[in-house]
Amino acid sequence: MEEKNITPEPIEEETEIEVAENEKEIEDEPFEIEEPKVRKSPKDYILERRSQRLAKLEEERLNNNFDDDEDENDLQTIVAKELDKRLKPLSETLGNQSFQQELQEVLTTYPGLKGNEEAIKKYAQAYPDTPLEFIAQGILFKKMSKENGREEAQLKAKSEQKGGNVKRPKIVKEKNAWEMSEAEFLETTNKVRSGLY
Repeated sequence: MEEKNITPEPIEEETEIEVAENEKEIEDEPFEIEEPKVRKSPKDYILERRSQRLAKLEEERLNNNFDDDEDENDLQTIVAKELDKRLKPLSETLGNQSFQQELQEVLTTYPGLKGNEEAIKKYAQAYPDTPLEFIAQGILFKKMSKENGREEAQLKAKSEQKGGNVKRPKIVKEKNAWEMSEAEFLETTNKVRSGLY
């Protein structure tokens, strides 16, 4: 076999000057430290939205250069505001009187609603454009359906009622086979065989 001379290749070593230059280049590069990412709390989101809204409103205010004073100085708007202010108590009393009159008419038409005035008033406040008679009919229907339901339940209970007996039968504890005498045992076995037991 032939031997081959394997000579290692020379490793290029950096000189001290080259090492110093490389370190200098690393030092010259700006080194930025990133802040760790942190979750925002709900408070942060609220504050961010608020600042965005305020910035948007400020931008709109700057873009709209109209004068509000012209509207306020308009003679018609001033007169309308004064009239509303002075006629408001009168219109409230007239409206209340007409409501009470309509309520009394409904109560005379539907006498079954006596005692349900508060319910009618609550519905009238919730639905101001709905006539009181329509509200009263709805309440009356609910009341009647409840009463009919009760009557039907009572009739059903009476029809399904069964006669019962207060006396309970005495439970006689029978003796087991070990406690019986021979005669009793034979008698019981004969009853079981014949189907009498």
